[in-house]
Amino acid sequence: MKEKKRRLEPLSFYDHTGIEKHLVKMAQKGWMIERITNQFWTYRKIEPQTLQFAVTYYPKANDFAPSPTDAQQIFYDFSARTGWELACTWFQMQIFHSTTENPIPIDTDPVYEVETIHKACKANYLRAYWFLLIVGLVGTYFLISGLIGHTLHFFSSPSNMVIYTCAFLLFLMCAVELWTYYTWHKKATRAAEDGIFMDTPSTAPFQRVILTVLVISFALWIINLVFAKNALMVCIAALVFGAIFGTRYMGEAVKRFYKRKRLSAGLNRVLTVLTTFVFGLVLMGTALTVGTLLSKSEVFSESLRIEEAPLKVHDLMETDYQGHITLSSPDSSLLLSRLKVEQRHHFDDEPSPDIPVMKYELYQVKVPFLYDFFAGQIQRIAVLASEDGVALSEVDGAPWGASTAYQLTAADGTFIDRFVLCYEDRLVDIELNWTPTEEQMVIAGEKLDTR
Repeated sequence: MKEKKRRLEPLSFYDHTGIEKHLVKMAQKGWMIERITNQFWTYRKIEPQTLQFAVTYYPKANDFAPSPTDAQQIFYDFSARTGWELACTWFQMQIFHSTTENPIPIDTDPVYEVETIHKACKANYLRAYWFLLIVGLVGTYFLISGLIGHTLHFFSSPSNMVIYTCAFLLFLMCAVELWTYYTWHKKATRAAEDGIFMDTPSTAPFQRVILTVLVISFALWIINLVFAKNALMVCIAALVFGAIFGTRYMGEAVKRFYKRKRLSAGLNRVLTVLTTFVFGLVLMGTALTVGTLLSKSEVFSESLRIEEAPLKVHDLMETDYQGHITLSSPDSSLLLSRLKVEQRHHFDDEPSPDIPVMKYELYQVKVPFLYDFFAGQIQRIAVLASEDGVALSEVDGAPWGASTAYQLTAADGTFIDRFVLCYEDRLVDIELNWTPTEEQMVIAGEKLDTR
């Protein structure tokens, strides 16, 4: 039978009411809390029983210290004499349990309790959440700007979708957590002045929803990579995530090791940070090295196949210029695939109207009911990316072989050589530095709409 259990518990650091109730239920199921880290809560197997739990806070506690301070030890001894045994600590949190049915409460002064919780939270918890809130806010800004200004880029990139979605979830979680805490603290302070202990609110249901959405987002990201037949990217992602989580676990292990060696809190902190940093560099370097070696193997050759540009300048005209550079940037999700191509003059050559330049973005819509939405977005973005006063005018799509075609029009009514083409399941935004002939339009349409 399993003697240890590790669980991810979505319980807030300050929520002593929720933590106490949770630990009572776990003890009734036969599990006693043994250790808490930033990743998991560890329980050990016990005989199912009804225990009482008390969560207290000691703001001056240091998680890197090899042993409790003299003041803490005196407090532990006093608590033991009143029937409370220390179960574990987590930063400034101290968890006690008692077999007595109605033990003497550890905290008897509501004002002191609220002040102590607030001081303990300011030591680590609140600072960490404010930092993560800012990180999430920056990511949310890029999410919104991406959805507005680069809608099709966003939906065709699994990586962008998962990264910015995670950033928004982080911002949302931190905002709710901080709002809930400060609201409780304000009310609890007033209640304490009247001698009333106010229970802490629980954000556990909300955090479970956030974690569920997060897991679903990562699952969809992996599914996107698998269906895109990008096995190499799946392997590299696994290696990178393994390195990240391995570094976090190493940090905890190193800290506990130095505590057992009785190093001072300051020296433990410095050595833990340095050891973890070096270990993280080694792991990330190993992951990148393995990824590079995999990229050179025949097994993943299909993943590295560069998609050929379907349309090039020489398909449309004969030109004496031989220095064209073709830049290709493909991306694909379960919703939309994108191929960005730019065929331009060589970097060493001066731009000239005599050198034909062409760039286009080709999208394939994979979910039919989203076609109208994506078609509207490609039109909107083409106008948005142009100068003020530019509009999109519908033109004859027959030469392009398109069901619908649009051309940008300047404020003075003159046409600009940038077109938006709508095919059965494809959308194209193409820009030229010359005015295409009807023959060129036919060739371009045949190349771009090849299925």
